[in-house]
Amino acid sequence: MTGLTQEEQKRNSPFTLEAILEEEPEANNSYINDALPFDKCLKADTQVEEAERKKELSRQLGTARTTADQSKKEIREWLGTSVIIKTILKLDFLELIGIAISVGGTVGLWNLWLNHLNNTDYTPILLLRGICLTIFIGMLMTMGVYSLFSIATTKYNFITTKMNGKDYLIKEDIVDCPIAAKEMLLSHIEADELYGKVNKERKRFEWLKNDGECDHYWNFDKPKDKNDIEYQMKYLADQLEAGKMYRLSDIITDKVKKKVSQ
Repeated sequence: MTGLTQEEQKRNSPFTLEAILEEEPEANNSYINDALPFDKCLKADTQVEEAERKKELSRQLGTARTTADQSKKEIREWLGTSVIIKTILKLDFLELIGIAISVGGTVGLWNLWLNHLNNTDYTPILLLRGICLTIFIGMLMTMGVYSLFSIATTKYNFITTKMNGKDYLIKEDIVDCPIAAKEMLLSHIEADELYGKVNKERKRFEWLKNDGECDHYWNFDKPKDKNDIEYQMKYLADQLEAGKMYRLSDIITDKVKKKVSQ
């Protein structure tokens, strides 16, 4: 061994790095990297797609993002207090009279009932009088409750009252949305579908929630006449830019401008 050079000793030594590497190629070749199973890949892809969808939704909406409460508040402000009062009086005048009679009559009869209780000289006439007061008070209270229930369950056409007013006008560059179409938009706001867009490829108007999901849509079929809701929805859609998301409350309150003609 004394005759070997230092380089030869390194090559012959079983403990050198070169020797170790030469002995391990089979072990290295047998190693396989870990991989995600199908279900986890699918979940990861779904998460990526969801993130991209939210990013695109945020880009489209910009400052147009809203809530159901905010949309309803803007519509109430657009309607105005006078329109709301006028509509309620027009539809529920008799119910309001019934409430007034109920409240006034109940208060008056209640005072008589209290005076009756303070009278210690009970006679058959006073007893009959107490029974009658009790019956009348019950009838008046029932009438008041019925009137309140009737008002609470009435479907008010505030938009119709507003748009049929003599002083209601819109500018030429504002989207002209018919009454029936606005009523439909309002019904979708009440169902938390706050946005809408025209899908030109599928020939329909889509209602969208705050997360951009489309649960309902309106297909553009051939209308019968101008009084048909089909005609009026198509009339609205033709004024909107295809693919653009609009707040339904903005359309109702006459804030949306017509698309630029091609």
